[in-house]
Amino acid sequence: MHNYFRNEIIEGDFSHADLQEGTPLNRNECPFDIPLDIKVRITERLLRSDWNRYPAQDIITLQKKLALKSGLQPDQFIVANGTDSLVQSLINIINPHHKVLTLDPSLSVYETQARLHGNKVIKVPLSEDFELQTEKTLTTIKKEKPGLIFIANPHTPTGSLFDKKSLYSIIQTARCPVVIDEAYYPLTEETALSWLDDFENLIIMRSFSRAFALAGVRFGFMVAHVDITSQIEKFLLPYRISIITSTIVEEILNHPDYVKENIKAILSERARLFSNMQKINDLTVYPSEANFLLFKVTNARDIAKKLKDEKILVKNVSDDTTVKNCLRVTVGSPEENDLFLTVIRKILVTQ
Repeated sequence: MHNYFRNEIIEGDFSHADLQEGTPLNRNECPFDIPLDIKVRITERLLRSDWNRYPAQDIITLQKKLALKSGLQPDQFIVANGTDSLVQSLINIINPHHKVLTLDPSLSVYETQARLHGNKVIKVPLSEDFELQTEKTLTTIKKEKPGLIFIANPHTPTGSLFDKKSLYSIIQTARCPVVIDEAYYPLTEETALSWLDDFENLIIMRSFSRAFALAGVRFGFMVAHVDITSQIEKFLLPYRISIITSTIVEEILNHPDYVKENIKAILSERARLFSNMQKINDLTVYPSEANFLLFKVTNARDIAKKLKDEKILVKNVSDDTTVKNCLRVTVGSPEENDLFLTVIRKILVTQ
């Protein structure tokens, strides 16, 4: 049967869902669920909905609602079941012989999906303090001539917020689509959205998994020039989000106050967690503009395993270059953060 599959699939070693048990501080989820009264409103709407109909109009309604909030046109928006599927669609519509450029380190899905599609991946390392090496990036773009560029801002796994002048010059220099992944935008309100009038090659992606607390619903969107969105729509399936997802998201957009409360709580807990981690010996924690903290220890793999043994899950993002011996912990609820602090202190004292 393997004769029917592409070599990139057969030879690839790519993992998907993390099924480990424990406190999930490894997935960058929002620790706070949707308020019960909003869930009741959503349920009531679903009970009145026609479940036997395809959600064609629902997608258009969401595009119009997102456009109204941003002052853009509905056909500039594409909605989907999470930004991962949008990454996959973008890579699939470019030619396999085109290179995909991203940063090192960066979100693994960019590289994974590119390699599965057969694209060569070019990675530009960040500086030692996790900043963009602007000139190096520009030189690489001119030399390698990529067909697609991914930059997360705020960045993952470092939490860095990049200089806007650097980002602008990268988009200006590139002769291909440049994706600015703003998954953590609600925590910073720093955005490249106003640049859409300047660049026809700019694509902005956003997720509802963090501040909106909809990781379990799977919803994200991208916004770009209509020349780009019209091509992407050709690849995407017509009924890609369910009536359940569309109803939930549409109702959520009517309640911005709970999102503001989530942001306030996450920022407060991030500051508290950062302050406490700074006081722990044999641990270096880095500032972050996202809902997670990157920290360095002596032996990342060993520490991650010991945390897992204590039923606390963190993400091992360590490599041999920029983030050597680094782990990433999601900012959880106050109780989850207290538990993590207690256990990490105990582990580092006894090792």
